[in-house]
Amino acid sequence: MKSFKLLLLPITLSLGISAMSYAQPGHHSPLREQLRHLQLDQTQRVDVRTLLKQWKGEREVYAGDKSVLREIIEAPEWDAEVAKSALQQLTSEEKAWARAQMQQAIWNLLNEQQQQQQQQWQAMLQEQPPREGPDPFSGRWMKRLNLSAQQTETLSALRSEALVHKAEEQQLKQTFMAEQMQLIADGDFNQSAFLSLYQQYQPRFEALGVEKLRHRHQFFQLLEDEQREVLQQVMRKRQHAEGNKPPRLSSKR
Repeated sequence: MKSFKLLLLPITLSLGISAMSYAQPGHHSPLREQLRHLQLDQTQRVDVRTLLKQWKGEREVYAGDKSVLREIIEAPEWDAEVAKSALQQLTSEEKAWARAQMQQAIWNLLNEQQQQQQQQWQAMLQEQPPREGPDPFSGRWMKRLNLSAQQTETLSALRSEALVHKAEEQQLKQTFMAEQMQLIADGDFNQSAFLSLYQQYQPRFEALGVEKLRHRHQFFQLLEDEQREVLQQVMRKRQHAEGNKPPRLSSKR
């Protein structure tokens, strides 16, 4: 079968707290949003870009082989245990710790006023309901698949279930990030403290990752061969359009 990387993208970018959260087209990542509201000066922006570039290199070291996810999605039968094992191979405490160190380094670049603003923003974020992310089964590309009435009906139920799990994931991620930020702000941030926090949250993130993979598998099973080919063409155009753009940081003072 054709590779199904378009479906893999939302999964591999959101495997849980051990994967960096980057924005999909039209959506800012949590890290970028945090930096944009702080109005970094030129030196800070340069330093942050350097840290993000270093993190990108480290992230690639821990990348792992994601082709196994495609195989799971394309498999005729769903196997939750195989999916769980695959996700465990793509996550690691070392990768999570490397990302957390990068975030601590960014915190240390901020002045006292910016750190206070950061804490206030984090507290405000906790009081708000989690923002709804993009629907994984919507967009102009869906129209090109020309789904039948029966496919559309089945997809509607699948979409509703996927959005419920997505909201839970967003809430869980938001809570985890707030607790991690508190460790950093209190000066209690070290590898032991971080891994203790990580291990509290990772099992639930892993379970949500399995569910996310199951949703993609079910969607794949809905499609006919011709529809899968159309989706492959859309994926190639999207990847070409997006390229490898660096994160943009606000230059406002």
